[in-house]
Amino acid sequence: MKIRSEKVNTRVDRKTFLYGFILIILCLGLNVLLSFIARKLNYQYFPLYFDCVGTVIATLLGGVLPGVIVGIATNMLNGLFASHILLDACMILP
Repeated sequence: MKIRSEKVNTRVDRKTFLYGFILIILCLGLNVLLSFIARKLNYQYFPLYFDCVGTVIATLLGGVLPGVIVGIATNMLNGLFASHILLDACMILP
């Protein structure tokens, strides 16, 4: 009995990479925009975690890796733009 091994193509083509990159950028922009709107309204009309909509969209459309990238980048950008309270959310402890 002969066992046939097939070579698995693990390369990501340009179209898939471009789609994922654009998805990450758009969802990151959406998160930062919704976070900015929620801060300007002092969280009166929107829930505190209204800025995770882009992360959920990125995870649903792109998978786990784009969702993680969007989530971490959103926390880092919000830490730069927001008050010192949000800086604690940006720290990644070992």
